[in-house]
Amino acid sequence: MFNKSLTCKVDVKAPARDVWGVVSAVAAYHRWNPFIVFGRVMFRQQLESGRLLEAHLSYNGGKTIEKVTARILMADTLSELRWEVETRLPFLYRYEHAFFINPVNEARVEFVHRRRSKGLLSPFIRLFTRKRALQAMEAMNEELRKVAEAREGAGEKSE
Repeated sequence: MFNKSLTCKVDVKAPARDVWGVVSAVAAYHRWNPFIVFGRVMFRQQLESGRLLEAHLSYNGGKTIEKVTARILMADTLSELRWEVETRLPFLYRYEHAFFINPVNEARVEFVHRRRSKGLLSPFIRLFTRKRALQAMEAMNEELRKVAEAREGAGEKSE
């Protein structure tokens, strides 16, 4: 009932392994993701279900920085990475980000980014954050596309 999602997609002219290489390198998110200034997988540095991620998010051109901790829900190599941001009162509000890599062919994928909010306050928070969240997701998708396509292009040039 209080579970709604935002989804945006981008076509990436790169193989799934190159897109996964970008998505799975959490410590490098700050190099391409316009909203993450720091990211890491805590403890053993492996993307596995149950592991914690820490990220520092920047909004409004760096004026607002928010530190979040998230739990990895799914890390399926080459196809899906999903985590839920932990909040102090999860029954009131929490949100999940998911990246899906859907191969179209060997050299192209559809990258799907979904943000799902949950909890009693979710409908009200969504009213005020939907537009900004969707713009952020689209900007992130575009940067991911550029980085993944550059990886793939660099591989072609070296052969």
